[in-house]
Amino acid sequence: MICAYCGDKLAERAAFCSACGAAVAPAATGPTRRLGQTSPLGGRSRRAYRGHGGPGMREGACPKCGSADIVPNRPIRDLGHGNSVHELTTRVEERPDALIFKGETVESYLRAWVCGECGYTELYATDHRYLFDLYTRAQTP
Repeated sequence: MICAYCGDKLAERAAFCSACGAAVAPAATGPTRRLGQTSPLGGRSRRAYRGHGGPGMREGACPKCGSADIVPNRPIRDLGHGNSVHELTTRVEERPDALIFKGETVESYLRAWVCGECGYTELYATDHRYLFDLYTRAQTP
């Protein structure tokens, strides 16, 4: 089969094109099963933060190539000065534009889900609810 969006050749029984990430037409993959749209971000739709709009690798399949060969929940490490090892984090600050005295700060470790077939990787924050809570509080004047 050929991807209707980019024209690249599709893998057999692929749900998504490995070149562009477009969903394969439902007729080409069989009956469509609707998955829940609840995200870890307090009930918002996955479409709010994922370009492909479908289920992610935590649900068991790569959204890019459709493979079920997933390496789950791996820490992301960075070698710092003198080869010291640090896990990657993301952070939200109460006043991010402040030069100093940024107020409350929340950090969260990042974890990776990696597709064993195509290498596509998704990152998830371990403390996403705390990040989002501070983010929304910081947005209100």
